[in-house]
Amino acid sequence: MLFFLFTKHANPLQLSVCLVNVTPYSRMTSDTPTKLCAELQKIIFALNNLEQPSQVASLCLLQNVVDAGLLKEDEIYFKKMSKWLYDQVFIGDYSLVVRTQMVDVLAKIWVSFPVLRVAEDFKRLFNMIFNKDEIELKIAAIQLLSLHPEMQEKLDDKLLTTSHQIGKDNCAFNCHFLDMLGASLGSNCLKDDILYDTVEWILEGVYSVSTDMKVAGLSATKNAFRDTRIRSNDDLAMRLEKACVDSLINTSHIVKQKAGFALADYLDVLQLHELSKSRWQRLFDIVSMMQAKDKGKAQVHVFRAYGSILEKSQGLNDESIDQAKRMINVLKDELQPQLNYKIQWNAATALGRAFANRDIYESCSSVIESVVNSLQGCESKTRNMKVRTRL
Repeated sequence: MLFFLFTKHANPLQLSVCLVNVTPYSRMTSDTPTKLCAELQKIIFALNNLEQPSQVASLCLLQNVVDAGLLKEDEIYFKKMSKWLYDQVFIGDYSLVVRTQMVDVLAKIWVSFPVLRVAEDFKRLFNMIFNKDEIELKIAAIQLLSLHPEMQEKLDDKLLTTSHQIGKDNCAFNCHFLDMLGASLGSNCLKDDILYDTVEWILEGVYSVSTDMKVAGLSATKNAFRDTRIRSNDDLAMRLEKACVDSLINTSHIVKQKAGFALADYLDVLQLHELSKSRWQRLFDIVSMMQAKDKGKAQVHVFRAYGSILEKSQGLNDESIDQAKRMINVLKDELQPQLNYKIQWNAATALGRAFANRDIYESCSSVIESVVNSLQGCESKTRNMKVRTRL
């Protein structure tokens, strides 16, 4: 960051020198964090005396410090700064950009210091910015709620329905709305009576023509699978599963990657008591359709799905045995020392999970020798210690 942006009103002790030379928190001397917080507080308290570029830079500095987890023991300073920022959002004369950024920083501070978040203050702030005409402030309100989904019970019961209507006319808002739905489902913070509507809204996103909406919808789907109510409702689970499967054939790499990510996470969180034999077979058939030809993260999620579904095998018929062997051979073929280390590691991990299941071990015994040979060959040639440890 270019610290010369700060004026003499904001930075009398040259905070730039202190921050440029700062060591990791664990190696700071005992008084460094306190000094740093004191200087940071001076900058923030002088915010209304700065030009907009310096205001933005100052808030970015504060947000970076919070995000990095620095100064985490200096709660007293953050209490004063968060209170000051909170008041300024209501009474200060700032541009839309700065006001929005203030809300973002407050949201991050409250995540790092939950004790500073007062329910009534949160409700007042959310309602004020959400009810403004500017879409940027409405988005800031939704982002605030995404970071604090447990506060949803304090807000208007019609909030989600209202947000869905706003999202119909604004793609950017709807993407953030979907992120918020995902965060709420992932934290089990949505009420039962809105569950079906929530899944409908997520599916609207997944099947949208907008790639951004598809990505946001699939991210929300991934989090939705963490909600035990979704997993225990076969109708809702199957509809979300189908949305992921349909997205696997999308031409966009990022869409396929997010779909694979959602399915792999879903298979990981599913507990054995949630898997009847018919449900396992349905998911096994889905995973069998996942192709590992797309490289990078998309391929990693396919490998994760292979390992997870095989580890939870409920018994294989002849056709399923052939499909399982195909998955195992795909994983085995990726154990090449010249390939990406992350690919090797995930392939080896998936193989380990698969053969941990006795049913897979016995049904696919004919491929064990070739798998062991590939593991030994990769282990002897790879230079990556993490991969060698996994092998």
